[in-house]
Amino acid sequence: MCIRANKLLILKCVASLFLLGCLAPAQAKISAKQSAELEQKLDALTKNVIDQNLVVGLVLIVKHDGKLLYKRAAGFIDKEKGLTMPENAIFRYSSMSKAITTATALALQKDGVLNMSDSVSKYLPYFTPKTKDGQTTVITLEELASHTSGLDYPFIEYPDGPYHQANISDGLTDDGISSDQNLRKLATLPLLFEPGKGFRYSLGLEVLAEVIEKTTGAPLEKSIHTKIAKPLKMKNLTFTVKNDQISKLTLPYCNTTHGAKLMGKNQFVAYGHSGFVFSPARAVNKNAFQSGGAGLCGTADEYMRFIESMQKNPEMCKIRSKGYPVSFGKGWSFGYCGAILTDRIIAETPQNLGTMAWGGAYGHTWFCDPKAKISVVCMTNTTPYALQGAFPDAIRDVVYNYLVEKKKDKK
Repeated sequence: MCIRANKLLILKCVASLFLLGCLAPAQAKISAKQSAELEQKLDALTKNVIDQNLVVGLVLIVKHDGKLLYKRAAGFIDKEKGLTMPENAIFRYSSMSKAITTATALALQKDGVLNMSDSVSKYLPYFTPKTKDGQTTVITLEELASHTSGLDYPFIEYPDGPYHQANISDGLTDDGISSDQNLRKLATLPLLFEPGKGFRYSLGLEVLAEVIEKTTGAPLEKSIHTKIAKPLKMKNLTFTVKNDQISKLTLPYCNTTHGAKLMGKNQFVAYGHSGFVFSPARAVNKNAFQSGGAGLCGTADEYMRFIESMQKNPEMCKIRSKGYPVSFGKGWSFGYCGAILTDRIIAETPQNLGTMAWGGAYGHTWFCDPKAKISVVCMTNTTPYALQGAFPDAIRDVVYNYLVEKKKDKK
């Protein structure tokens, strides 16, 4: 069984960092010397987790004020064959697909194809799930995208929960079910709460993806290509990795008590109240439904391009969780993009208010701090260690430490 690795191994790499109270917004340019020191620290950090077999391979990108500060590929794309990780490696985005699907829906709204304030049943008449007391309610497209719909996720509920019993797909498994079949089953299950009255990370983006397909009359990938991939030159963005790209597709690993191991065909990874079941071959199966919440693949460079464009879209950056506690942690709310920082003291982070952040179940994390003009994307092939916690926090702290030091030097 896969478990979280020991955080202390990472904390040794950042023992010299500032206390949080000393960290402040950073905006000035970094010197050549400090840039070299930043590179050395990040190189040492990534080398440590790879040497400890906590992460098998990764691509890490740091940008400040629109300029590239750091970009490295480290470790292995295929450890068994000794193949090193290339910078243009293709990763399974998993939940990092969600923001792209939402951005596509917003682009279609601008074209008058759909409206985020509309009810789901306007587009999918059968999708009218009831509350636990049997009341029929209205779910809007906005509530799907902001995870305030009352829907749930299999990995969050307990193993005997209704989503498990109904065998609901979360877009990570490859069980031959169609999107329509999956959502028709989902529509029969009770909501956790009345739509708009709470927050629960959920399968809402699978429903929104189906709405996009119904309104456009085309596969989801076509709309994503037209509205997102083509304008941003995300040429590798796809639901199905083609034969000529497979050599760049990362092999997925998971953490165990004996270090990281290669995932199996249907790999269970403990997380939340139950866990994920990963079917890595889904990324090359053209017959798998196009999961708007977990199915996209692409490079780290391309996702950096996407989050930089997202910062310019006020609809993506707006808080929508209405103050409800979110799964990212205390001090964070939620928008269409992912988590949005609302209290940096409670969250214990040097990031500025308005910072956006999220990750992906295959072992990825990203954040962008518009005030400090910092953007970071870290994609790995190892879960759950690289998803949330000590490693991404250490990357964050190294970056802010050097930018803050540089700002002090200028005074």
